[in-house]
Amino acid sequence: MRQRGAAAGEGPQEKGRAFGALQHRDFRLFWVGLIVYHLGPWMQNVAQSWLIFQMTGSPLLVGLDGLFKAVPFLATALYAGTVIDRADRRKVLIWIQNANGALAGIIGLLVLTGHVEVWHLYLNSFCSAALGAFEGPARQALLPHLIPRRDLMTALSLNSNVRKGSQMVGPAIGGVLVATVGVAVTYFLNAASTVILLWCLVAMRTTNPPRPAVRQSAAAAIKAGLRYAGSHRIILALLIMQSAVSLFGSYLPMLVVYAERVFSVGPQGLGLLQSAAGSGSVLGSLVLASRGDVHQKGRLLVICGALYAAFVVAFAWSPSFVPALACLVCVGAADVVMGTASQTMVQLQTREDMLRSEEHTSELQSRLHLVCRLLLEKK
Repeated sequence: MRQRGAAAGEGPQEKGRAFGALQHRDFRLFWVGLIVYHLGPWMQNVAQSWLIFQMTGSPLLVGLDGLFKAVPFLATALYAGTVIDRADRRKVLIWIQNANGALAGIIGLLVLTGHVEVWHLYLNSFCSAALGAFEGPARQALLPHLIPRRDLMTALSLNSNVRKGSQMVGPAIGGVLVATVGVAVTYFLNAASTVILLWCLVAMRTTNPPRPAVRQSAAAAIKAGLRYAGSHRIILALLIMQSAVSLFGSYLPMLVVYAERVFSVGPQGLGLLQSAAGSGSVLGSLVLASRGDVHQKGRLLVICGALYAAFVVAFAWSPSFVPALACLVCVGAADVVMGTASQTMVQLQTREDMLRSEEHTSELQSRLHLVCRLLLEKK
């Protein structure tokens, strides 16, 4: 297995080529695998929400599924960060894909045979969220080792476009599949998507180099990360805000109730509602990229937070399906701008600390990674 150092440490910076990241075999494998893989969970989200609501008819029990997704992620994200910092990230991803594929396949079989119960779906959400706390940071941390520094920006852009594009396309496909071939098929397709990414990971030759033995325990690293965040009011406020949004501001679980009881548009309409938010995320990213650097990021964060809340309320009071779609496009745009502003503020704050105390750069960077993982993977 070839091991490549971090992109940031590869000598003088060279000018990257257009789509230069795609010139590297291991990144191509990783990227193609992610294109297919990211569609699966979005299709399954539509199917699972629809299935729970059809089985229970209870908006409360549908919302409880969202809680089972949020709590294990928030509870394990910091610990996951310490594990990923010390592990072979490619091997971690291989094990996670095995587990994700098994979960999706088992639920698909239970649905197909008519033996599925609501607690099975809750358990699936809980386990998938816990695995996601490890998977997201592992993907992000492996990426710089697959390409040279000059092509890192292209790689990050391509990776981001895959995530946003899948959120725009995946739910719509999932809604059509649920309406035409049934819920079980979406679970089997999600399992198949994990197999494709698993094959790509196995075929890759590059991983991160081994780190020197770490004296600090995982628990001590978590305490250090929390202590660092607690000593910076800006970072602490952002963590509290994003945790609150994840726990109390997530609207996705309730879309199935609106699709069925309010707008009567069925699973296809549910897929379109979720895709509308994804379209807004793409639109918000393009607008933000076109503006370049934005001054007064804190003000931008507050404004977008207020817009996010306002458009969620507007969606709740929408008189018909089309205005509801428009509101969700605006919600997705506000959400992605708010998240980008949060991430930028955290990184800038920590960078200032690094410049003031160069001898502790690696320690502060490790703590930054722990904090940013909550922000980057909040949903």
